[in-house]
Order: sequence, then structure tokens, then C-alpha cells
Amino acid sequence: MEAKDANGNVLGSMYDFIDFDENNQLKITDSRVANFNPNIQNSISLKMREVLMGLHGNYDGKNAAVAVESNAIGWFGLSLRRWI
Repeated sequence: MEAKDANGNVLGSMYDFIDFDENNQLKITDSRVANFNPNIQNSISLKMREVLMGLHGNYDGKNAAVAVESNAIGWFGLSLRRWI
């Protein structure tokens, strides 16, 4: 993702121009960047979340499926384990 100014000139990577504010929201650190919009913000946030889940694991309770649950025998085994 490239950061561009108002004239369309490439300033560098968008990742070099972003930081987090006190509410953990992405913000631009350089006022010259003109192509930062909500779509790009969401794209960067999703990419960062994907990288963090790859590094540390997905601990999102309702959306994180254990790999063994991908087949019927694994699902049955884990269901039985949870019941006991």
C-alpha cells in the first residue's frame, strides 16, 4: 500500500505513515498523505489483525475454531471432552 500526496506522488509505504492514537485507532503521522480513507484504514487493521493471529494464535472465543473441529470425529471428541 502506497501513501500518496494530493498530486498523486508516491511518498512511500503507508505503513511508514501510520501510528495509533490514545484510543488505539489508526492515524496518519504526516499531513502530506492524502489517500488515507476508511477503506484503507480497515484494510490495514485487518492485515495487522491477521498477522497478530498468525503470530500469537486466534483467541476470539466464538469465531475461533480449533483445527481438530474441522472434521466430524474431532468435533465429537471435543464435545465429549467438554461434557465431561
